[in-house]
Amino acid sequence: MKFTIETSKSKEEVLRIIKENTHTRTSIFDFKTHEEFFEGRVFDDSFNINRATFRRNDVLPVIKGKIEEIEGGCKVSVKMRMPVFAIIFFSIWIPCGILGGIFVPLAGSVPEQTDFFPFFIPMIGFSLFTFIMFSIYKYEAKKSKEKLEELLK
Repeated sequence: MKFTIETSKSKEEVLRIIKENTHTRTSIFDFKTHEEFFEGRVFDDSFNINRATFRRNDVLPVIKGKIEEIEGGCKVSVKMRMPVFAIIFFSIWIPCGILGGIFVPLAGSVPEQTDFFPFFIPMIGFSLFTFIMFSIYKYEAKKSKEKLEELLK
């Protein structure tokens, strides 16, 4: 997801606001015990952050932003994406689920087999898990976008 926030604030003021609302993690075991809404790193003209949570969440959007001065203020160009781990996981998970959805029912259609097994049940679980994970990502992305817009407007 890409979007742009244009504000009348100066570049320095935008950087200050983002820094004030961003906790810099010191280790992977440094979980939220602070008031900041985001965690990550803020640089001279960009930032790489995600929403801070009290627990681990592997589908929190990675938020990368670039701050540019324009006439009358500045422009913040933001890109949000899933974390690399989640992208790799889903690029394996989804094809395996599709192949399983095709081949498992075919394997169960042997004429001599008399046992009934509802092959659709694992596919419902697979689909439900995928839907929940993508819904969490979309919810977190929306929440992060709203907070960034609120802070910078």
